[in-house]
Amino acid sequence: MAGWNGYEKPRRRDDRSFAFLAFLTVVLLETAAFGYTWYTVYFGQSYVRIHFWRRGNWALIALYAVYVLLFAKAFRAYRIGYRRQWEVIVGQILAAITTNTVEYLQLTLIARWNYRLHWKPIFWLSLVDICIGVLWSVVVRTIYTRIFSPDNALLICQESDTEEELAALADRTGSRYQITQTLFESQGFERIRQSLDTGYYTAVIVSDIPEELRNKVVKYCFEQDLICYAAPSITDIMLGASEKIVYFDTQLQYLKDGVELAEESFLKRAGDLVISSLILIFASPLMLLTALLIKLNDGGPVFVHYPMLTKNGEVFHLTRFRIRNNDYEGSWRSEDYVKRFTRIGKFINRTHIAGLPQLFNVLKGEISLVGPRPYTAELTRKCTEECGPEFLFRLRVKAGITGYAQLHGKKRTGVMNRLKLDLMYIENFSVRNDCLILIRSLAPHGK
Repeated sequence: MAGWNGYEKPRRRDDRSFAFLAFLTVVLLETAAFGYTWYTVYFGQSYVRIHFWRRGNWALIALYAVYVLLFAKAFRAYRIGYRRQWEVIVGQILAAITTNTVEYLQLTLIARWNYRLHWKPIFWLSLVDICIGVLWSVVVRTIYTRIFSPDNALLICQESDTEEELAALADRTGSRYQITQTLFESQGFERIRQSLDTGYYTAVIVSDIPEELRNKVVKYCFEQDLICYAAPSITDIMLGASEKIVYFDTQLQYLKDGVELAEESFLKRAGDLVISSLILIFASPLMLLTALLIKLNDGGPVFVHYPMLTKNGEVFHLTRFRIRNNDYEGSWRSEDYVKRFTRIGKFINRTHIAGLPQLFNVLKGEISLVGPRPYTAELTRKCTEECGPEFLFRLRVKAGITGYAQLHGKKRTGVMNRLKLDLMYIENFSVRNDCLILIRSLAPHGK
């Protein structure tokens, strides 16, 4: 495919040098910003009274560069072309804030300050780093898409796959691959191999096809040095989060028993309490005004409570602002639900104010800020009949107000794909992932 100025664009697998140089650029820019702040403010104005020799200054600046590298890697802030742009930008923001927080704590220990002193320079440095990171993400992404073309991809799927399921496999960013042909699993491996042997395709996308054929395709892609995107099975998701161990001369995958570690539970619960309390404090005037408007509208109750399932199948009552007519009976997820909005209810629902009382459920420990979406017992039963008993795996953790499936799923996303997204979150839980999900949920363009 012709690229910039008519020359043939290189394949995406040749982009690693570009990604490394681009990442090195942002690290150097942010380190230079810290070096300027150090020499002109902290060291230059004698905020740090300990005398550093030249090499000491260099060592401190080099250590800052190490922090940038470590936290950028931890938040995946450099994966241009492989992650969506908003994910890279969020990663850059989190990396900048974390790096400068750690650096400031280090400086307070070196200079023996009170932590409330001399924070303004590092605050402004954080803003500069964020601006550098965001600008870098946009510029590098633009250059990347001009230089590197998406891979020509062959899609292998089943005849029974719906249009919605196939559309979910499409690369919405347009930078990784473009599907140019579709083959069905009934056409057999030989037909697939013949298409791949033409040399036109550099990537293969494998949907949820029979395991025997899937294994052949994946191994053939590995043999021919082709990029392979495979839709994971539920077993793949669980094994993907397992620990690799060697027992004598045999490598095993250790799959944990599903019990959350104590430190994970503590951090998640502490984050739920702090964040939900802060939101309730700042949103309390808005919530009081909303309650007053609902009451004045028709004199009915302000809140409604829906019986839902959370961890271990326990029933709790999800609290929301009432946005429908008081005489309506039915599920808040039913089709008729939208037709019965009150005059103020449409606005409350559209602005997501209706869900603010769910924070009281979080404070009570019934649900979490991040987790699988809560379902009623009846809906859970129907989904279990459709997906099998694996659907109940999502009840191993608390339900959440927002979550991985809520962000990445669409209205057309099937129940099985939503289940896989939920299990990906459960099996790969981390505080970093929860932070990314929360920040993305608060972004103006949620999807």
